[in-house]
Amino acid sequence: MKMSRTLRVASLLVVAALVIATAIVIHRQYRKALYYGTTAPLNAINAACLVYAQTYPKLGFPHELRQLGLDSRKPLGPDNSGLIDSVLASGLKGGYVYKYQPGSQDESGKTTTYSFTAVPEKYARSMKSYHSDQTGVIHFTDANRTPTVDDPKLTF
Repeated sequence: MKMSRTLRVASLLVVAALVIATAIVIHRQYRKALYYGTTAPLNAINAACLVYAQTYPKLGFPHELRQLGLDSRKPLGPDNSGLIDSVLASGLKGGYVYKYQPGSQDESGKTTTYSFTAVPEKYARSMKSYHSDQTGVIHFTDANRTPTVDDPKLTF
């Protein structure tokens, strides 16, 4: 009798451990999907800014978000680089308003820094607002305000 009771307890512990391990994996996958789904446009802007600065080294980073987009009626160039989709370049995508700000310029006029924010069009407690810059670090806030570099870093 004692042996079967011990086996039942051991079996329950193994099942419980598997359920907990599966729940942890699912939770991590959920957080990863949420992170990448929400931050994909932010990462796209950061990557596009780096490519832009490498492609146009005399200009540095773009002066406007729209310069990263593509207008198929115009030739490719510094004002129509085709590095992000035109919807994101318009500054409005997926319920977020993206505001890009060029930063300082060196003595030759090259833009050496930038920052941008992504704020929900309509604030909801479940949505975050984001800030990023040339470092590629993404900061966020749950508050109904413009995020800053002083807000917590987004991690998963």
